[in-house]
Amino acid sequence: PDTDEARKRVAALTERLRREQPPPAPSAPAPPPKRLRVPAIVVGAAAVVAFAVGGGLYGSAAADFPARKSYCASLPRECVPSEWSDLAARSNAAYALFAIGGALAAADVVLWVIDLKRSRAARAQLSPAANGFVVRF
Repeated sequence: PDTDEARKRVAALTERLRREQPPPAPSAPAPPPKRLRVPAIVVGAAAVVAFAVGGGLYGSAAADFPARKSYCASLPRECVPSEWSDLAARSNAAYALFAIGGALAAADVVLWVIDLKRSRAARAQLSPAANGFVVRF
């Protein structure tokens, strides 16, 4: 006796399903963020080079200072600034390289910290799937 009513309900539900949009397909998981290990290694190496070259310049100026001082003491006159200018230039270049090396070392630490945070965040990813969620490591 309820056959006509059941057929009408089935037809109405079928029509309703046809009109409704299917659920959106799960989006692909976001690609993992780029690692910063190579840039961090390059910046760290540049810092070491800057410190090494600065140390070499400063060491050469410091090593030449006693000889220049004794040379000026042996002269019958006072040494003029131009006779000391190469030592001052090497020392100033060394100070500049120490500052650059320090800035590079600070940038290197920042890059390593960012890389560490990214690697921790990228370890486990929870993404929606058709039948629930998918965990990727």
